[in-house]
Amino acid sequence: MLCPRCNNVLTKTSSHRININLCPNCRGAWLDSEDLEKLIEPSVDADVKNTNQNEKANDGLQDHQDNHGRHGQQNGHVRRRYGRGHQ
Repeated sequence: MLCPRCNNVLTKTSSHRININLCPNCRGAWLDSEDLEKLIEPSVDADVKNTNQNEKANDGLQDHQDNHGRHGQQNGHVRRRYGRGHQ
């Protein structure tokens, strides 16, 4: 197979079930569509997992805010803290 960029002969190598065609001249790396899918699959699965975890964490935060209000408010009142000398 020839390099699409410089037309030199590509060398084949394999790594983790993925076949990679390398060009020794321009140092390009070329993948078949099937090999590209194999390479992308784990990262897509990880993105879906991270998105689901973030949604669960945000749901918990929203529940906490609903129960306790935002920025220190409870039941329509603002909690204030004063330093020494204030009663």
